[in-house]
Amino acid sequence: MYLQVAVNIHIYHTLKYATPDETTEDHCSPDDNALGLIFSESTSYKNQNPDVLTAEKAPDRYPKIMVGCRVLVTVGSRELMGVVVSEHTKDELSRDNATQGNIKKILRFIDEVPIFDHNVISVLLWAASYYHYPVGEVFFSALPPLLKSCYPAKLPEIEGWEKTETAAPEKLLGRSCKAKEAWNCLQKQSLSTADFKNIGIPGTILKGLEKKGLLKRINLRERQKPWYQGEISVNHEFTMNEEQNSAVTEISAKSGFNVFLINGVTGSGKTEVYLNIIEKIIRKGLQAMVLVPEINLTPQTVKRFYRRFSVPIVCINSAMPAKERLNSFLLFSSGNAAILIGTRSAVFTPMRFPGIIIIDEEHDSSFRQEDGFRYHARDLATVRARMENIPIILGSATPSLESLYNVKIGKFHEIKLLRRAGNAQPAKIIPINMCREGQFHGISDSMLIAIRSELEQNNQVLIMLNRRGYAPKIICHDCGYIFLCSNCDSSLCYHQDRHILLCHHCETRYPVPSECPLCKSRNLTVTGNGTEQLESCLKNHFPNESIVRIDRDSITKKGVLEQYLQEINDKKHRIIIGTQMLAKGHDFPEVTLVGIINVDSSLISEDFRSREKLAQLIIQVSGRAGRATKKGRVLLQTYWPNHPLLELLIKEGYNAFASEELSRRERLKLPPITSHAVIRGSSPSHRSLSDLMDEIYFYLLEICTEYPHTKIHPPMAASMERKGNRYYLNIVIESDTRAELQKFLTSLIHHKNEIRRANNCRTVIDVDPSTTF
Repeated sequence: MYLQVAVNIHIYHTLKYATPDETTEDHCSPDDNALGLIFSESTSYKNQNPDVLTAEKAPDRYPKIMVGCRVLVTVGSRELMGVVVSEHTKDELSRDNATQGNIKKILRFIDEVPIFDHNVISVLLWAASYYHYPVGEVFFSALPPLLKSCYPAKLPEIEGWEKTETAAPEKLLGRSCKAKEAWNCLQKQSLSTADFKNIGIPGTILKGLEKKGLLKRINLRERQKPWYQGEISVNHEFTMNEEQNSAVTEISAKSGFNVFLINGVTGSGKTEVYLNIIEKIIRKGLQAMVLVPEINLTPQTVKRFYRRFSVPIVCINSAMPAKERLNSFLLFSSGNAAILIGTRSAVFTPMRFPGIIIIDEEHDSSFRQEDGFRYHARDLATVRARMENIPIILGSATPSLESLYNVKIGKFHEIKLLRRAGNAQPAKIIPINMCREGQFHGISDSMLIAIRSELEQNNQVLIMLNRRGYAPKIICHDCGYIFLCSNCDSSLCYHQDRHILLCHHCETRYPVPSECPLCKSRNLTVTGNGTEQLESCLKNHFPNESIVRIDRDSITKKGVLEQYLQEINDKKHRIIIGTQMLAKGHDFPEVTLVGIINVDSSLISEDFRSREKLAQLIIQVSGRAGRATKKGRVLLQTYWPNHPLLELLIKEGYNAFASEELSRRERLKLPPITSHAVIRGSSPSHRSLSDLMDEIYFYLLEICTEYPHTKIHPPMAASMERKGNRYYLNIVIESDTRAELQKFLTSLIHHKNEIRRANNCRTVIDVDPSTTF
C-alpha cells in the first residue's frame, strides 16, 4: 500500500511524484524500508496540480487509518510536514508514467488519529482543483496554526480532584476554612482546578490536601460524559410567528443535502429560525456549524447560543490565541462539542456527527479570502454540505446576486420572511440632497437637525462613514502637492489621534509634515472626512453627549468591542460613530436614526459589484434603526438623490433592486450570469511584469481558439497599480459557462511550462474573483 502526502513546499515549482521500485533497500535502512518517497522535480507556475508525495505503507507500525494524518517527510535537504491524502496499491501507481524517480523517506507519523476525515479531504481536493491552487497550500490553509508544525494534536488534560477517603479526620483538615470548603465541595462530584479557582480556593490548598493523602489528581476530560448522552435543556426566549414556524417546518421536512436561502428582512427573526433548527439537530445527537462573517459578531452570537443551549459550544476565528483555537478544532472534530461558531476558516473543521451548516449574512464579502489560497467560504460550505449529505442554510436580509440566481435556476430553495419580529416597523429611508445643503465637516444641516431631534427624545443615533482616520489627504494649499505613500499609488491618511500620516494599504507610517516639500509653504490643509473628524465635529455640536467611535483604530484590544456594545445597550453613549463593521448583526433597540455619509463613492465606483454592495449596506444599516417598538429613519447624504438605484431601492425594496440588477448583469454578461477568472501578476519591476503578462496574454489567445465561449481581455493595471513597492497587472478571463472556464484554466495549467517565467514576477489565478480590477 502506498500513500500520497500533501506538502506545502513554499516555492514556485511543483513536484511530480512516483512509486518506489521493488528493489529500494539500498536507498534506506532496513528499519525504514517500509516507507519510501520518490519524486522528480520540474519548474512551473505556482498554480499547479497537487503537491503530492507517494510513500509505501508499513503493515503494523503506523495508524490503522493513515489518510488525514500528518507525517514528517524529507524534500531535498529539508524536513517538511505533510498530510496523507490517499492510499493506493503499487499496481495503481505503476500505471502512471509520471511516477518514476528517486526515493525519499517519510521520517515518521506525527498523529495517531487523522486530523482530517474523508469528507474534509474531498472538499480540500475539490477546492484545489476548482480554484487551481496547490494541494499542499490548500491543506495548510485549512490547518489550525499550531498544527502546521509538528505540534501534537491532543486536547490538554483537565486537572481535576477527587477524594481518596469517604471521611476526613478533623486533625488532617486542620483549621483552614478553605481546606474544609474544598473537602465539602468534593462530597458530590469531582471538580477541576479551574472550578476551585473560580470559588476562591487556590491550588496550594489542594496540593496540601494531596500531600496529606486526602485528595488525588485526575484527568477530568477522560471522565466527561458525552453531551449527546446527557439531557439537553433548551431555553426558549421568544415565541416564533407564523412565518418563522413555516420556515422551520419546511427545512425540517427535507432530509439529506439541500440548500435553503432564508431571504428575510432585517429584524425578521432569522436567528430564531436557526436556533430552532439547531435544537432539532442536536436532539438527534448531531452537530451544527454556524459561520458568521466578522470576528466581532462572534461574541454576541456565542452569548445568545449559550443562553439557549446547555451543550458544549466552541468558537474558531483568527483573533483567538493559537492554543484556544486548536482546542476548539479538536473538541468539535472529535464530537465533544455540539455547536461550532466561527468565521470563514472554520469551514474546514471536521464534523464527527454532521448535522447542519448555517451561513449567517451569506452575502458578506468577509466570507471571501482575498490573499494566499483564495476561496469563498459560502461556496465551500455548500460543497461541504453536499459531501456530508446534510442541509445548509444561507441567511441574509440582502442575499447575494449569486444566491438569488441559484434560486432562479432551481439550485436553492428560497424561504422568505417578510415581517419584522414583534411590532417593529421598517425604517424609512430618506435621501438628503447635498446640492441644497449647508454642511460642516461633511455633515449636512438636515443631518444635524435630525440628530438633535432624536437626542431630545432620549433616543440613540448611529452615524456611519466607511473611512477611518481624520482625513484621507493632506494637500499644499499653495501649489497643490498631495502627500503620497512612497510604496503605493495612494495618498496618506491623516490620523489626528496618533498624529501620524498612515498608508491604509501597506500600513507605513510617516511623520506629519510642517511644510510642503516642493514650495516650502506651511499652508497645508486636510481634505475629505474620516471617522475621527466626524467624532470631533459631533463633539463640537453636542458637547454634553457621550460619543463612542467604533472602527479598526479604536478596537485594538480584545474585549474592547464587547465593552462598547454593552455600554451602547446600557445607553451610556447616545451617539455612535462607526464604519461598516456596525452595519450587520448588531441589535441596538434604542437606535432610531441612522445616517450614512458619503453614499456617492459607491454610485460612481468602477467595481461592477459596487451597486450591489451599496444596496446591501443601506438595507443592512436600516435594520439597525427601529428594531424595537420605536420607528426608525435612515438618512442618506448624496448629490444624486434621484439616482435610479436609490429610487428603486427606497420605493420597492432590495428584492426589486436585485431583480433589476440581475437583468443588468445579464445584458452586460457579468457574474453570476457568466463566470470570471483573473490572472493576477505582480513584480517590483514594471518592465518585467509587463513583458510577462503580454506573453501570457498572447499565449491565452492561442489556446482560446478551442474554447468558443471564452473571452480574454488584454492586461490592464489593477485599481492601485503599485502597492507595497510591487506593480500589479491583471488579465481577465470570462466564459459563458463555468464548465468551459474550468477546462480552459486546466488546459492553461497543463501547458504553463511553455510560458517563460521571470524570476522576480509572481502570478496567481483568482477564480470567481470579488473584483476584476
